[in-house]
Amino acid sequence: MVLNFSVYLLFLMHYQDGFLASND
Repeated sequence: MVLNFSVYLLFLMHYQDGFLASND
């Protein structure tokens, strides 16, 4: 479960980073 949570955080961070970069 902890591993899944880490993967989720990494995915979320990448998604937000790309989204912000795209908007910027």
